[in-house]
Amino acid sequence: MLIRSGFIRPIPPWPEPRGGSKLKRLFVATPTKGAERVSSIERLESLKARHAGLEAQIAEEIKRPHPDDTTIHALKKEKLKIKDEIARLERAPTH
Repeated sequence: MLIRSGFIRPIPPWPEPRGGSKLKRLFVATPTKGAERVSSIERLESLKARHAGLEAQIAEEIKRPHPDDTTIHALKKEKLKIKDEIARLERAPTH
């Protein structure tokens, strides 16, 4: 028996056949280039929306009578990470 993450599951007494299990081969799909492009476009749109949301949160925090500098710093840091990710995705070649 093997314990992982608090769950107990039996280990089969036989090795997995060469080439992996038949079920894995049936259900694991390889994405096509078109699907990759769609997912990267969706990711880019999601990042842009998150970036705009962070910008709004920063503006809201600054408007408060006593803005929390630590919160503003954390939001700006997250916003910069997202901006870098957006730039990386926009530079990535699309085929």
